[in-house]
Amino acid sequence: MPASGKNPGGRSEKWTVKKPGGTLRPFQQEPGLHHLFREVLAVGQVINLAPLFKARQIAVGLQHREGIDYFTLEEAEGPAFRLDPAKIEDVIEQGRRAAAQAAPGLALREPDLALCRRMLRRELIHDLAVNLLQLGY
Repeated sequence: MPASGKNPGGRSEKWTVKKPGGTLRPFQQEPGLHHLFREVLAVGQVINLAPLFKARQIAVGLQHREGIDYFTLEEAEGPAFRLDPAKIEDVIEQGRRAAAQAAPGLALREPDLALCRRMLRRELIHDLAVNLLQLGY
């Protein structure tokens, strides 16, 4: 790692988070994810991402079966471009139940579920944007 702590690709944002016990490097495939963890890392809490992984599996399965339109609200005219919060919440709840069943000893706290909601919503927004671009909008 360069001495400046900058991304070796030339970007100006930091790509490491300094902690008292060492350095944590976020996923390099998705450099924006470390911003989601900033408030949690400052406190030094452990994040349970099991509900996110289960919810992501469920969401991908629904996208393959139903398409990205499953997660959108119906529009009177034109393409649907707003996500339905009720369907996202349903997928998060299914992921929470699946994670609790897979590892009953892990505590599922509301801040962990809120982070999972934000991350899943971000992924669905990306998928919806890609779909709209492919359609020519």
